[in-house]
Amino acid sequence: MNLSPTDIQRIEKQFDHFCKKVIANEGKDILNHFNYVFKNEKPINSLSTKESNELFVTDNYDFFFGKITVLDFVVEIQNDLLYEALHSLKEHRRDVVLLSFWIGMPDAEIAQIIKLPRSTVNHMKTSSLKQLKKYLEGKNIG
Repeated sequence: MNLSPTDIQRIEKQFDHFCKKVIANEGKDILNHFNYVFKNEKPINSLSTKESNELFVTDNYDFFFGKITVLDFVVEIQNDLLYEALHSLKEHRRDVVLLSFWIGMPDAEIAQIIKLPRSTVNHMKTSSLKQLKKYLEGKNIG
């Protein structure tokens, strides 16, 4: 197709006008979207306590919550059988187990706190776990 120079120039101007119109309309759409977001959406960190509490639901079941205090920590045990098994241990052995597995302290730190060698703490933890296992297996069988 052979086009004259004036036809080519006219088509280029039409295309140029079309592109500018599309870009202008996209800009308007973006501004409209930002205005909508600004008016209707809030960042989570700007919500009030009441509003943030409406974002989730907590199911409350009738669970057993046993509380054991170890040092300054309060450990909640949700299983009555486990709570009973932990109370079958001597207090210092129970403290070692709770500090190690619930609080996440390493043996060296526990040893420093209760003023015993680390190897003794490790032995107490291992033997206490065996005792807990034996207690729980006995309760499940009977």
